[in-house]
Amino acid sequence: MKYIFLSLLTIIMFSCSKETTNTNSSSTEDKVLTLSESKLKNLEINLIRPEIKALQTSLFFNGKIKALPNYSAKVSSNIDGKIDNVFVREGDYVKQGQTLITLSSMHLIELQEQYLTAKSEVDFMTIDFERQQELKRNNIGALSEYQIVEAKYKAAISKEKSIRAKLELLGINVTDLSDPLKSKISSTLYIKAPISGFIYSFPVSVGMLANPETIIAEIIDNEHLHAEIYVYDKDINLIKEGQKVQIDYVNSTFKNSIGTIISIDRVIDEITKAITVHILFESPDDHLVLPDMTIRAILEYSNNQNAGYVVPNSSLLLEEDQVYIFIADKNSGDSIQLNKIKVTLEDRNDKETEIRVNNELPKEFYVVSNNVSAIEVERKKIITE
Repeated sequence: MKYIFLSLLTIIMFSCSKETTNTNSSSTEDKVLTLSESKLKNLEINLIRPEIKALQTSLFFNGKIKALPNYSAKVSSNIDGKIDNVFVREGDYVKQGQTLITLSSMHLIELQEQYLTAKSEVDFMTIDFERQQELKRNNIGALSEYQIVEAKYKAAISKEKSIRAKLELLGINVTDLSDPLKSKISSTLYIKAPISGFIYSFPVSVGMLANPETIIAEIIDNEHLHAEIYVYDKDINLIKEGQKVQIDYVNSTFKNSIGTIISIDRVIDEITKAITVHILFESPDDHLVLPDMTIRAILEYSNNQNAGYVVPNSSLLLEEDQVYIFIADKNSGDSIQLNKIKVTLEDRNDKETEIRVNNELPKEFYVVSNNVSAIEVERKKIITE
């Protein structure tokens, strides 16, 4: 009888102990953290109302600045010569037609001499041809003589026009050159800016020889630039002509510019395996933006138009493969109850994340927007107590 009593007592004590353990375990898992407003202030915790909206997701694409063909120029001399004077320097803004340098050229002198000779030949052949025409009308003279003179006349005109076009290309006024009263052969050639813009390369010095292969200066109008960005085929369906994008100058402190996608290449580059997309934009005021500068294009888009809860990225608590947030009910008096709930991530950008919550939420609630790790530390303290 004694042994039976002891056995029953042992079973009862074990049952009570198990019940107590289960109760404590359950209360530990469902433990709600309650903090005073002063405690939240000490922990520098902020509570915010989550926004309800369709979040815009940001895509980032690397690229480079490129100059538009009509707004960049490489300047060279059309004839051999030696640099005599330099009137500008690298970094200067020049206007179209402004003189950059002057050259002295023996070839220029020879070309003007050739023109004057060709012009005299045309004048002489004109007289001879008109005489042959008169003889032909009067049926005097041989037809073969007329044809020879006509051929020489046309050849002289062609040669004169050719040399005149070369001189006009060099900026020489052939009208003044042909005028006996104004005629003066010049040895100086003026190299002028073909466009307005900034000089960003100017590798010249007095006494240097220049020829058509020598790049004297490079000019760019930085008010008209475009960027090339590189998009892989997995993202190309998100890109459309006419879309607005932000241009971020990665290695500079310039303010971002707004650009427009103007064209999309229809081929994939064999080396980069990317598709080149062209963006037109205006450079920031008072900043010199140059070709080949590295940029990053930021394109915002939405996977869906369904609005959802959006919270700052700093509101998210990551634990292993799970993500949590802390929600608060501010209607509980001086003490604020914080509940830890699991969420599923939807769209995300560099500042915010759209979340989906499986649990039923209050109509009005607040979210801890920062220092969520500090809240978790406080919550674990009461669990272990």
